[in-house]
Amino acid sequence: PTAPAPLPALLQPALRRGDLLAALQQATHGDTSCVTRIELDVAEARWRERTAEVDGVGSQYSAAAPPQPPQSGASVIAAPGASTESNQLPNRDRLPLWVQPMIRDQPPDRDQPSNWEQLPAWKELHLRLRQSRLLPIISVDRPSDAVPLARALAAGGARVLEVVLRTPAAAEALGQIVEQVPELMLGAGTVLTIEQAEDALRRGASFLIAPGLSPALVAWASSHGVPLLPGVATPTDVTTALGLGLRTLKFFPAAMLGGPAMIKALAAPFPQVKWLPSGGIGADTAPSYLALPSVLAVGGSWLAPADAVSARDWEAVARAARQAFTAVSALAAAPE
Repeated sequence: PTAPAPLPALLQPALRRGDLLAALQQATHGDTSCVTRIELDVAEARWRERTAEVDGVGSQYSAAAPPQPPQSGASVIAAPGASTESNQLPNRDRLPLWVQPMIRDQPPDRDQPSNWEQLPAWKELHLRLRQSRLLPIISVDRPSDAVPLARALAAGGARVLEVVLRTPAAAEALGQIVEQVPELMLGAGTVLTIEQAEDALRRGASFLIAPGLSPALVAWASSHGVPLLPGVATPTDVTTALGLGLRTLKFFPAAMLGGPAMIKALAAPFPQVKWLPSGGIGADTAPSYLALPSVLAVGGSWLAPADAVSARDWEAVARAARQAFTAVSALAAAPE
């Protein structure tokens, strides 16, 4: 019989990614929701670098040789002796080195926080938000305002603070607050890129908040052990975030997306999620969010009134913050 024609060059990468995905599915007990695009990209990059560790794969996809079919019932990169059943673990020691870290000892538990959220920085952030119930969000236009504004909020009862990276002065302001107001746990908000995240950490930020869900940013934060609260708006976003190992999410922009009613609706299919709603929330609506057991805390800029900040009336800022924290102090702390 005539030998099969070589696979067209354009289809070779697709076949390779399919084989890699099959191997990653086997490594995660066949749970495809555990295999992210990032993992697949990393696997392919490592495959290119270390083809020699996987017997025969390199020749299969070379332009000079036609692709050979994998062994019956087995993925191309499954090691000899590895089980081909998706509900059984392959022999970790027989797999290529770069595949071994992907093997889970047990199937993932979707109802439990990931190891990432068990790190001390996450626990400290959860504790402070759970106790204070409010996260002041500030935008700094003048670097000289940063420290007095932060001190005024701390005097009013704040324990956590978010500085949004929306102004040219934001990065400098973040660094100044870290150095001079150490009693506050400081986070960088509106983080859109890994470069912004790296700069925020260099300046001393303890956590990151993003307006949307970026798998690349989540992967970076997870690999560095940094708490990241990405913004989500739909059940699809939440499902993706859970697959990335997150259980604490920002609901943004909360008021425009349905407010407390929407969070209550999302809590039914996603009871493991703790929420930090922000966007369009004020002193009059915050209690309705905080009454929901799934809400960890509420973020808002009303805690630092814009007119008082513009006038540099720090006493007025402290007074407004004190009133807000007093108003929510009667509410029960968020459950752990």
